Amino acid sequence: MKNYYRLNLPQERTKNIELLTQWTPTPPVDFGFMEPELVLSDQLLDRFKSIGASVRTVVLFGQRPGSVPVKEQRLIHSDVVNHTGSQWEKITCGINWEFYSYTVTKFHWWNVSALPEVWPGGELPEYYNKLNSIQYGHRLKRGIEGATLLDTVEITHAVPTLVRTDVPHSTEWNTITEPRLNISVRFYESWRNWEEAVQFFQPLFKANIDNDTDL
Repeated sequence: MKNYYRLNLPQERTKNIELLTQWTPTPPVDFGFMEPELVLSDQLLDRFKSIGASVRTVVLFGQRPGSVPVKEQRLIHSDVVNHTGSQWEKITCGINWEFYSYTVTKFHWWNVSALPEVWPGGELPEYYNKLNSIQYGHRLKRGIEGATLLDTVEITHAVPTLVRTDVPHSTEWNTITEPRLNISVRFYESWRNWEEAVQFFQPLFKANIDNDTDL
């Protein structure tokens, strides 16, 4: 089964554009959160509701101009969330697109079975419970040593993409002189695994060559 599927969603996907364009990441993290009703268009929210999808949050991934890391500099990870303060759960998937038309992000999936899983630990601020990660080898290990590339898809502004996030993955992008802003919609998950998520979102699939196989 594939790790991604292209989606047929409304062209007008966001609102409060000024709010989105003014947002910048706060080091040491490169992500932040927005309430769905604040930044997602009513058309998009209605489309999700039509299939019974409940949006939990909108994750913004941002980088300032001049930040152009390649995959050899990125962190391979799997996404997790902590709803209770004590139990981490894997996040199966997200729906991603780039906010700016000039940005192309490569989303990579990896085999890192040779490396140990390292889950979040210790007392963490609430912010980190909303989105954290399993990492491989050791915490904050960057690069691809010990990893084998399995699959890659390009994430653009034009076509939102359902991406698998509960297995090892990383991203790299092409933006050089302009800021980057990636929008990732996360859900209250009623599915147990990626296979069930694919079936759940199938009514949104875009009819094109990218989606013709592996359903």
